[in-house]
Amino acid sequence: MKPFEKFALFLSFSGVILCIISIFTPAAFFENRAWDHTILYWLWGFKYEKFVHYHDERDFIINTFFSHPLQFLPSMISTVLIVVSLVFIVKSMFGYRKNIINNLRMKKQTLGPITILILSIITWIVMMEVAELLIYDVSMWNRYIPSFGVIGMFLGAGLIICGFFVIKKVKLNYPTKKSE
Repeated sequence: MKPFEKFALFLSFSGVILCIISIFTPAAFFENRAWDHTILYWLWGFKYEKFVHYHDERDFIINTFFSHPLQFLPSMISTVLIVVSLVFIVKSMFGYRKNIINNLRMKKQTLGPITILILSIITWIVMMEVAELLIYDVSMWNRYIPSFGVIGMFLGAGLIICGFFVIKKVKLNYPTKKSE
């Protein structure tokens, strides 16, 4: 395996690891310092809410999943699609590293999951906006700030794509040995 191929696989695997870390970090957060109120949303439908009750000055923490189907279903579907896409990308990269699959097959097995990964993140962003508008009549992305759960997914997908194109470029530049 050529050094550039190892670098490209390192880029792709680090992109996958970044995506996995992003699943377990908040995707959006809201903070109101005047009311001492914080809300965190995860990509997979988990919601953390903390606020202070000023009459007795106790912190109330609510950990729950989305209760409305317009919020819960897009979150779960997007998360399942992301996890399945990451599994296929890792399987393709390991197959390429072990020389089980060739460059053309890796292209077919990697581009589809990368596309599904990016589209599922964009779909989650749009569906959460639609859900907030329909449920609360408030725009989500005017109130909430995107966090590492969303940003890290795009960065991880970008690293996977960069690694894929480096592998593709290296394979085109290096002659392959023909088996006799």
